[in-house]
Amino acid sequence: MFLLIFASGCTTNNRDQSHTLNEEKPQSNDVTIVEEVVFESEGVQLSGSMYIPKDARAAVVLVHGSDPVPRMTKLAQSLAKRDLLVLTYDKRGVGESGGVYVGLSGGNQ
Repeated sequence: MFLLIFASGCTTNNRDQSHTLNEEKPQSNDVTIVEEVVFESEGVQLSGSMYIPKDARAAVVLVHGSDPVPRMTKLAQSLAKRDLLVLTYDKRGVGESGGVYVGLSGGNQ
């Protein structure tokens, strides 16, 4: 339920930017659509990607550790190939997301 509410708050930047990922030896069920999304968290716009497999069986949101790392695309691709819908995003102040990266010191920016 949380993911459905969370995903409904996401907006697509541009549907024309969606693209297909294929393995070196593509099979019909290995096609994953990638949609770029933007959502708001405490007044800051965060950017991410949704990896949508043809036959998604479940969904996950990748929440990364405390380092200023961008979205986890390789892990998202791997999980999507296993029929999981995946949302991965850039942290606040990292990659394409707005705001200021705070790090381990905490605080809301």
